[in-house]
Formats: sequence, C-alpha cells, structure tokens
Amino acid sequence: MGLLEVLLVVIATAANANPVVETPFGRVEGFEHKEANVFLGIRYGKAPVGELRFEKPQIVPKWTETLKATAFGQACYQTALPVPNYANLSFSEDCLMINIMVPKTSPPNEGFPVMFYIHGGGFEFRSATELGYEKIVDHFVSRKIVFVTFSYRLGPLGFLTTSDDVLPGNLGLWDQSLAMDFAREILPSFGGNVDEITILGVSAGSASVSAFTISPHTNTKFQRAIQISGSMFANYAIDTRTDSSSSLFIGAIECQKRLSKAIMECLKQKDVEEFLKAAKVVGGDWYQVGGVRYHPRLDFDFFPTDLQTLIKKAPKIPSIIGLTDAELGLQVFDKSNGTVFAAVNFDSHTIESLKESLKKIAFGSVELSAHFERFYANPTREELKDPLFPVRKQLQISSDIIFTIPAAQEILEKLDNDWPVYLYLEDYFSDLPLLEGFPIKGAFHANEMAYMFGLDQPLPILEDENDKKFTQILVEMMESFTKRGKPEVQKNSWIPAEKGRLRYLNLNLKSSMKERGFFEDSIDFWTKLAEEVDPDLLKDITPLTGRAKETLRDRSEF
Repeated sequence: MGLLEVLLVVIATAANANPVVETPFGRVEGFEHKEANVFLGIRYGKAPVGELRFEKPQIVPKWTETLKATAFGQACYQTALPVPNYANLSFSEDCLMINIMVPKTSPPNEGFPVMFYIHGGGFEFRSATELGYEKIVDHFVSRKIVFVTFSYRLGPLGFLTTSDDVLPGNLGLWDQSLAMDFAREILPSFGGNVDEITILGVSAGSASVSAFTISPHTNTKFQRAIQISGSMFANYAIDTRTDSSSSLFIGAIECQKRLSKAIMECLKQKDVEEFLKAAKVVGGDWYQVGGVRYHPRLDFDFFPTDLQTLIKKAPKIPSIIGLTDAELGLQVFDKSNGTVFAAVNFDSHTIESLKESLKKIAFGSVELSAHFERFYANPTREELKDPLFPVRKQLQISSDIIFTIPAAQEILEKLDNDWPVYLYLEDYFSDLPLLEGFPIKGAFHANEMAYMFGLDQPLPILEDENDKKFTQILVEMMESFTKRGKPEVQKNSWIPAEKGRLRYLNLNLKSSMKERGFFEDSIDFWTKLAEEVDPDLLKDITPLTGRAKETLRDRSEF
C-alpha cells in the first residue's frame, strides 16, 4: 500500500472515528493524541505459552477483523520487581506486543524516519507500558519521527537455559529480533521509512542495542544505533551466570532431569505461578547490579561466535555511545528504595573501609587487591583533604566494573574496526530537594529516562527551566542523528572518536567537545590489569560482592 493510500484510509475515518490503517496483517484501529496517531498493543508474536513456551517466537498470523489498538497489552512476567509503581501493572506470558506512534501529518515520499526503542531493566523487569505515549508524542513524534516500543520475555521465561542446544537461552533477544521483523513489515503502512531506522536503548536496553549491532540476525535491519549506559560486554549482559542461575532455578521448580529434553517438557507443564515461586527461592539482590540472574549468554546462535569476532564481521553501523558521570551513584550507597539517602552514613566510609571493600571485590586475591589499592585507594595530598574521597572511589570502581569499562571495551573494538562512533559523557542532573544531604552529585544511571519519557526512575525531575532545556538538548541530539545520521548538539560540530583518541561531547546545558576526560585513567588501568592478571577479569567479579560462588551443573547431564 502506498503512502497516499495510507493517508486516505486514515483521513476517511478521521471525521467521525479513530484512525484506521490497513497493514499486511490486517486493519488496525488506533486513536488520536495531540499531533499523533497512536496504536497500542499490536500483537507481533504468537503467545509463547504451552508448547511455544521456551521456543523461539513465531510471527503473529494475519487477522480478519479490525484490531482495536487503543490500550497497552499486558507486561511480560517479571521475577524482580524493584520499581514501586509496578504494583499497578498486570502481567501475562501472552505479552509480545508492539506500540507505534506516528505523526498525523502527511509523510514525505520516502516516509518518516523511525526510532525503535528497546526497554531496559536488567533483562528481568520493566516494560514498554511504563513509557506511556504522551511524552513520546511530545518529544519525538512532534518532530516528525515514528516511534516504536514493544515488550519481550524477561527473567527465566526469557533467558533460562539448559546450557545446550535444547534450550540455548536468549529467547528475549529473539523476541526483540521478531519485533523488528514485524515492525519492518508494517511500518510502511504507517508512513514509516524502513531504510531510516535508528535503534535506541538505555541500560539493558542499550546492551540489547549493542547485541543488535553485532549479531548477524539483526545487524542489517536498521541504519543507526544509540546506546545509553549499557553494553553487551558487561557481566550483567552476557556471561555464564545465566547457566548457574538456570541450574538453581530448574532445581527450585523441581524439573531436575538427566536429559535436557525432559527438563524442557517439565518446564512446559509448570504453571506460571510456580515460575514466580521458584524465582523467589533462587533470589537475586536487585540493589546490587551483580544480582542480575537471567540475561543473554554466548549461545552460538544469536551470537554465532565471540563478541570481538562479531564486531569484525558486522557492518560498520554509525553509533552514539554515552555514559553518565556518576553511573552507580544511587545503587552503591542506597540499599533500599531510593528514598532514604539521609539514613546512609557516609562518614563511616574511610580509606580502610574502602580497602576492605576492594578486597571483597578482588574475591580474596592478594595480587588483585594490591592492584586495586594502588589505583583506587592511593590518594594524593589534595585528595586526602576530601572527606568524601573513599565514597567517590567506591562509586568509581563500581561504575567502572559495570558500565564504564565494558562500554570502553566495545568502543575500542569498534574503533579498531573503523566503526563511526560518537561518544558523549552526561553530567547534567536535576538539583532535587530529595538529594539534599546526599554527597554524590552527578548524572546517575539511566538519568536520561526521566527527561525522555517523564518517568520517576531513577529519580523524578523538577521540570524547571533547566530541566526543560536539557530535555530539548537531549531530544534534538537524537533527532539530528535519526534524521541525518550525524548528531548535533547546540550547534557543536560533533566529531566521532578515533583509535587512540576518545574525543567526546560533554553533554549538559552548555555542551562542548572535549579531547580528554572520557575515563582514560580507568581504561588504561583495566587494560593493563587484564593483560597482567586475566583477560576475562570483568566477567568474574561484581562490584559489591566479588566473585559469584555458585557452581555450574555437570554438563554431562545434558
């Protein structure tokens, strides 16, 4: 169907009804909101239940009746619920739904550019529903961009594995891939240009974008990528913890069998409530980032080989990769729900307590502890005058392990293979009364979510003039990249990074290009440490608890 025909369908119904679009799968009815037509809860995959549970997703069949797409679908089941407002959501295994927000105005001949957003949440929680559509319309659709959000399987239902080809895992990633396939089929019906798709994600969503850029199953389906505080090189994104967690989960749900096929059959017979109970038994500390239990793994399918080789073989996709200056500023010190900063005793953090923390992170290794102490607990005379030095260094090593160094690994690999990479470091934050007395000032992890979508996570914003200005700066950055392939911020000539030269945009109210300051000291330290101690060091430790102690199941059982 041509763009003119699309418009005729919408216009013909606009006078006395909701907008209706004819797609290759059937008619879809949405609703109007301001300058947008909004379509919510469109099924993109068959319900992954019964015999389809723990199978790769299958695309939805065509429908004959007009599909009412006027409300979000149910969120995918979640076994970790650290977000308070999730009590208001309803959950289902039948959750493979996509949402499309499009401008009301006539598209250009080539169609509108598209932003395809992958939500985060550590691969265990969150959904497209929480993003809503109001702020998306205000910030993106109003700028003549089609915006797509969707949900995918999470936790054990999305990432459980038997560590073999019976259940290799990564089903949540296959859901994401199918959502892209479905979107590419129907977007022309909505006036979207499938040759101008930019994928975007924050945190685990950013790690998913990272996966999309390198997997041969996905890396030819879009043109640009925006990664915000997340990389597939991180230990919360891909490592063997999923294997050990799956082993514990299979035991907790009483499906331990000698053969993987028998395990799979047992899992398919279980009620979803049994999954939730088993996940609770296995546990996971969501206030420690190392508590992520179910996430992607190297399966030799979605990821046919190691990440470095995949980068070498992949098309060189223009990418924005960004971090904040205080990634784990909340998680390191607040062990409850983000509202009790006054209860945290920062005065108790000393050089000695920092050294004890470093020993735990080094999982008892005298050699590794010595390396950590020389870099993180070796203050200069000036630094000794700062009573918050131990606090800042605890934040630094934690952020380095989880976000900074994994992102740097990906950046360096891509630069070595001539990818166009635009770096930014955000240090703008809303000066909230809630943070009064909290000594860490800076942009926390996923800070961008509040400005892009109006969420109260990780923290609410004031929405004063400064916040509104920063929101505009952030959105205009993404708009310019989505439409023209080259990001612009406040008329800055944003020059991509190069091998040996990590130039970046310092993103704030007065953004500017910087030649140095993108965590070079940390990157140099960890690069040399990996060469001297263990190339896979970051995969072996978590920032707050040290090495994972769980034992993998005997693979001979499979």
